[in-house]
Amino acid sequence: SRSKGSRLTFRLQNCRDNFQVAADFYSILKKDFKNISYGDTVKISIPSVHEKYLNKGKKLLQVFSVEGNQKIYLNYYDSIRKYNSFLMKFIIGLFLIIGVTALYYRHKSFPPKRKQTMPVQ
Repeated sequence: SRSKGSRLTFRLQNCRDNFQVAADFYSILKKDFKNISYGDTVKISIPSVHEKYLNKGKKLLQVFSVEGNQKIYLNYYDSIRKYNSFLMKFIIGLFLIIGVTALYYRHKSFPPKRKQTMPVQ
C-alpha cells in the first residue's frame, strides 16, 4: 500500500491469501463493511498482475472492490479513479523534484560569468 499508516486486511474462507484494502480507499469504503460475517458470500477484485499469487499465501493482495449481501462496499470504479489520481500526483511531484534538482545542479556547475570592464582612457 502507498499509505503506510494503517491498513485493513482480511482472509476469505478456503483461501490461503491475505487481502488488503489500502488506507487510500478508506474514504470510499462503506462503513457497514465490518458487518460482513463469516460464511457470507463476497466478490472481490484484485489487479490481474496478482492473479499468479492467488492461493499461494505468500503475498498481501490489494483489493479494488468488495461486494456481497446485495451491497457494494468498495466500488471498483471509485477505487481505480482514486488510485490513478494518486499516481498522477506522484508522477507530477516526481518530475517537479527532478526538474528543480536539475536546475539547481546546472546553475551550480555553470556559474554566471563576470562582466569584464574595460578601463576608460
